[in-house]
Order: sequence, then C-alpha cells, then structure tokens
Amino acid sequence: MKTLIGAALAVCLCGFGPAMANHGPRDSSVNQRQHLVEQRIEQGMRAGELTRREYRRLQHEAREIGQLEHAFRADGRLSERERGELHARLDRLAREVYREKHDGERRYGSYNRDYHADRR
Repeated sequence: MKTLIGAALAVCLCGFGPAMANHGPRDSSVNQRQHLVEQRIEQGMRAGELTRREYRRLQHEAREIGQLEHAFRADGRLSERERGELHARLDRLAREVYREKHDGERRYGSYNRDYHADRR
C-alpha cells in the first residue's frame, strides 16, 4: 500500500514539476525587482532624500510598470520580449531612483542635512 501511494505521489510530482518550473523563477524576478524598487522609493521618502514631487513621479512610473505587466499578462504569460521590456523599464526606474536620492534635494528643504549650521 505504501509503495502504491509513493508511486502515485512520484507521478504527480513529476507531472507538476515542469509546469511549475516554467513560470516561477522568471516571472518572480520581475515582481521581486518591482518590489525592491518600490521599497527604495518608500525608504527615500521616509529618509527625506526625495522631495514630494520626486516621490510622486517615481511612484507613478512604478505604477505604470505594474499596469504594463498586467497588460502583458492578459494572455496568461510573459513572452521574452515582454519580460525584456519590463526589465529595461525597471532598470531605468532604478537609475532614476538612485539619481533622485543622491541629487542633494531634500524633502525638508535642506540640501546638506546640516540643520544647525546657522546656529551660533
């Protein structure tokens, strides 16, 4: 009986394995990158490294990438071209986030974080 159950389980796992392997890692890389970029945007806002305007613009671009991914997935899968386009847009957004966080503009109006420089 145990042998029969083990054999049935092995057949099921062999049948589902390839289906799960084709969609998991590739699709999750796009989602993982989206999540990381969105975290960096939020962290930049909390730290005051992004102005409100920069934050809104970067969030808008992140939302557009999410909407584009949703449109690409309408047929149930991402083609290599679609995946490449999403990664290219995420690359561009990641560079913009880095530039905006390091451009010296601060949410609180200070360009150098030295709030006590004028005090005597």
